[in-house]
Amino acid sequence: LGAGSESELSYKMLKAMDACNACRLALSDGIVIGAGKSMLIKSGNKIIDNALSAPYKQLVLNNEEELNTEGVWDSTLVIKNAIKNAISLAGIILTTQGDIRLPERSFEDKQLDILQSKRTQF
Repeated sequence: LGAGSESELSYKMLKAMDACNACRLALSDGIVIGAGKSMLIKSGNKIIDNALSAPYKQLVLNNEEELNTEGVWDSTLVIKNAIKNAISLAGIILTTQGDIRLPERSFEDKQLDILQSKRTQF
């Protein structure tokens, strides 16, 4: 790998290692259609369905459009672990009948907004 700087080389090395690891996983356990579309299944349980479809919905929100998944594949092992985690989370929510949510904005962010508005007033 060639790069113009040490940080660029480090970035390219990490990307190459990620690609190699993804290939190893795909070879060991197989592949499925990518970008989270393989988890858009209907199980009949709303909590599990929401947990499984959340990664795809987040990708769509990040891209602000429908994803083109032609030629994109995910490792089956990654999808299996994602489904296990989603079912585990759904089990916790069903057992405790509650969930933990992050606040909309942190206290620090609100304080920074107040300071910024005061700076622009002067």
